Amino acid sequence: MKRVSFYLVIFLLGLLLISCGQKEKEVTVEVGSTEATLTIPGGWAERDTMGTEGVLLYYRKDRSSVMLRKEPYSDAEADLETVAQDHISDNYNTVQFIEDVEDATVGGKDAKKFVFNCKVGTFQMTYQYLVFKLDGDVYALTYSSLKDAYKEHLPEFEAILASLQFAQ
Repeated sequence: MKRVSFYLVIFLLGLLLISCGQKEKEVTVEVGSTEATLTIPGGWAERDTMGTEGVLLYYRKDRSSVMLRKEPYSDAEADLETVAQDHISDNYNTVQFIEDVEDATVGGKDAKKFVFNCKVGTFQMTYQYLVFKLDGDVYALTYSSLKDAYKEHLPEFEAILASLQFAQ
């Protein structure tokens, strides 16, 4: 009986530790000359961005990811939608846009929303790519997932997007 009680206590402690790691957290990152604050739901793990040019924030859950990055083109480009679409086509393999480009908002900033499928290595992926201008630079907030699992974490990404605020 003592052995069963011991294992039960260990099991409950393990569950408690796991649940503690599942809490949402508020994250603040520098974006140009301002700060962006967003809420990351529980279960998303921060990933190292070292060596990845322009990446300001990178979180993963299962085979899905959320990333905020400074893009390598400027807002001086005449048509952000065209430039962003060209950038996507030039930097992702076998791109297939699956929705029309939409106007969107990222933290109160006007944005363009692209949803597309592409191939990354041997994986078929779906991306939601939201591109916006801030202080003379272009940034993208992206959600990506395996094509067949895209909808699984989409509500969590939408919550992250809704929580994003820029300091005034």
